[in-house]
Amino acid sequence: MTPSTETHTEQDNHNILRNAGTLLIAKIFTTGLGLVLVLFLARHLGVERFGVYTLAYYFASSFIILGDIGLSNFLTREIARARHKADDILGRIIPLKIALNLWAYGLGVGALTLLGYPDTTQQVVLVTLTAQLFFGAFIQTFHHVFEGFEQMQFVAMLEMAKKAIELILCVVLLSMGYDLIHMMLGLAVSEVGFALAGWLTAQKWLRLSIHPVIDIYRWGQPIRDAIPYGLILVFFEVMTSTDTIMLAKFRTEEEVGWYGAGIRVTTVLSYVPLMVATAMFPTAARIMASFESSKDILVGVFRVMALIAAPIGVGLTVTAPEVIHLLYAEAYAPASEPLRLLGWSIAVYCIGIPAVLFLSATNRQRYATVVAGGAAAVNAAINFFLIPAWGMMGAATATLMAQIIVAGCCYGKLRSIFGGLSLLKTLSKALFAASGMGAAVYALSGLPIVLTVLAGVVVYVLLLWLVRAIHRDDLAYLQKFSIRRKD
Repeated sequence: MTPSTETHTEQDNHNILRNAGTLLIAKIFTTGLGLVLVLFLARHLGVERFGVYTLAYYFASSFIILGDIGLSNFLTREIARARHKADDILGRIIPLKIALNLWAYGLGVGALTLLGYPDTTQQVVLVTLTAQLFFGAFIQTFHHVFEGFEQMQFVAMLEMAKKAIELILCVVLLSMGYDLIHMMLGLAVSEVGFALAGWLTAQKWLRLSIHPVIDIYRWGQPIRDAIPYGLILVFFEVMTSTDTIMLAKFRTEEEVGWYGAGIRVTTVLSYVPLMVATAMFPTAARIMASFESSKDILVGVFRVMALIAAPIGVGLTVTAPEVIHLLYAEAYAPASEPLRLLGWSIAVYCIGIPAVLFLSATNRQRYATVVAGGAAAVNAAINFFLIPAWGMMGAATATLMAQIIVAGCCYGKLRSIFGGLSLLKTLSKALFAASGMGAAVYALSGLPIVLTVLAGVVVYVLLLWLVRAIHRDDLAYLQKFSIRRKD
């Protein structure tokens, strides 16, 4: 590697670490508020109405993806590669997204009618679908614009403000005696405000002159370019939403509430790999447009993900009942069994999501799309056959199997491309250390869960040090890239 290439790679590593750090700060804040909100809703609404809330959230998410078809990730990639054309790119994408969201909304309303949920459930789902498709989707669009400029601080600020407002609205409305449907209407109003805030922020701070241009004849090209990204997102949404939708259809809203409690725990844990992968995406897209020196970045990301994945899987296997009891109430105790399986699905996701996004960022998204499609089909089939008999455990099994397919195939593809990309050594050490952590947590199970988790973390880090999975050079490496370099 030449000195100039090495400097370029170090700067890219710094950008990833800086952006990931910015998102981490935001996610710590928003995750804390989000957790408070979920716990408040779970206890205040009760299991059945919390199940309706969970169903509404995942149902709407499914159709947001259909209305996006990958245009947001396409937007990030195109802006990252040609920032001087951002005005034109965004001006052409916004009218297209409006048209696609109208199409997705029609599909969503039709699906909601066919599923035949109770009237009150349909009302809550419809309000959520309307707010998310017409306003929430555009909030995410502007977040992707900021990611393309590698200005994650705007994403962080808007997300933190949005989560704080949502928490305040929900607490105030429910405490005043309003029902779930009124709470969802209040959240819909907040979506309108933050969509406008994203627009104004992009105009003021990025100096974007956003002038939507309706040119139907030019929509074909961005759709063709975005579809590979969109299909990946659609397939991932199938993997994360089908279980909840089928549980509501084949079982009860109460069981959806239990399962939703477990999903919320794993959703919080999934933010870590998602943040790293999101921070990596624009840098990987940009450097692959000019040179093929991204292997160091890839190796570093997977190494970190392996060290994070192992304790998540082992930790939730050992502590699932205590976690549910601590966060929710005794009424949600049945959620602990599926949570054990869902914990391992997040551990596998730690490897799968960076692999998928790296393939997408480097113009190999078609392979990732095929893999995600196959995994989504397997997921839907397992859900269809297992949920009627096994309920939540069938849903959790389907999720885990789908994540294994994605991670195994996409990581294997990257190994064949770059060569010498092996996780076996790091992963084996991480699993050894996590097993020791699990044994320590189990032995201390009589203590408060917070103390046992802290003790487990200490044991895990010490065992990693003993088997030389981490060492002194890691601190120097991170310090080197945490210092901002002048161009």
